[in-house]
Amino acid sequence: MLLFVGILLFICLYRSKVLVSKTFDTDNYISRTRTQSINGIFVSLILLSHTYGITDTHDNILDVLYNPAKVFLGQFVVVTFLFYSGYGIMESILHKKDYMKSFPKKRLLKLWIQFACISVIYVILNLILQTDESLFTYVFSFTGLTSIGNGGWFMFAIFILYLIIILSFFIFKKKPLWGAILTTILVVGVIITELLLDFPSYYFSTLIFFPAGMLFSFIQKTFLKIVTKNHLIWGCLTVISIVGFALLKRISFILFYPIWCGFGLLMVLLISLKVKFENPILIWLGQNAFSVFMLQGIPQMIVPLFNIPVNIISYLIVFVSTIGLVFLFNFIMKLLAKRNKQAVT
Repeated sequence: MLLFVGILLFICLYRSKVLVSKTFDTDNYISRTRTQSINGIFVSLILLSHTYGITDTHDNILDVLYNPAKVFLGQFVVVTFLFYSGYGIMESILHKKDYMKSFPKKRLLKLWIQFACISVIYVILNLILQTDESLFTYVFSFTGLTSIGNGGWFMFAIFILYLIIILSFFIFKKKPLWGAILTTILVVGVIITELLLDFPSYYFSTLIFFPAGMLFSFIQKTFLKIVTKNHLIWGCLTVISIVGFALLKRISFILFYPIWCGFGLLMVLLISLKVKFENPILIWLGQNAFSVFMLQGIPQMIVPLFNIPVNIISYLIVFVSTIGLVFLFNFIMKLLAKRNKQAVT
């Protein structure tokens, strides 16, 4: 598995550019292309992590060396996705007329339909494999509350966040900042509720970064003014963020977890001001993050059935199969959308 991490590192470096001049890339550090590239890195890490889990036995030295890095990153791998999503939605609300009017249909409903279609495949696959899942698990897997391999908790979180946004900006139609503040309050309420209901910590430990991204939309000019004032300030903050990210994971208190993730996120933002990640592979992965999240479980369930030794070959089969399924799924969705458009017209 460590070999694939090396390949990912090579992909990250390919076409990347470091700004060695005195300037900062303030125009593009959080652009759509840049955020898709960075999300592509973390989508790759998620795929690596879940593929690593197709077996409990890891005798290969490269697998043994990879495991500590996997454990260390934990739920941080979804932080940038949540943060950039919140930021992007807030920017759209601020700059696109009547954006929220189409949000329920174009974002929430569209995503749920795709998720439901994929969930049907998982239901069929689980029935064929005769997995011991209850009716409750099957029914609520279509919400993401339970998982049958279809993305589970993450999709549940996204659906909850989207519903909160719809409610918040229905109440504050013409007051974006208050809409973002209400979103933050409601997300905190969800976090507290899930904590009290004894949900697994991964359901709520990183949720706060979605409204954090929305609020960042309002303060990013101040943020840039501070961190780009000179290279000494940028350098000191970068070192602090790296050290904080490296050391604070040791504190096990669950409510401290977002603080540790915050250091990591700050590190990513600061590095983005000096490093341009523009690899087309990473961009594609970032663009198709939801599809990868939802589809990766299919080959991970099927491949072990063929008794293929867990090595580079089995990992490669899972990776290639996942990417192939994403292409196929996108093709089918585009075809259905085209036919639907023709039927309407």
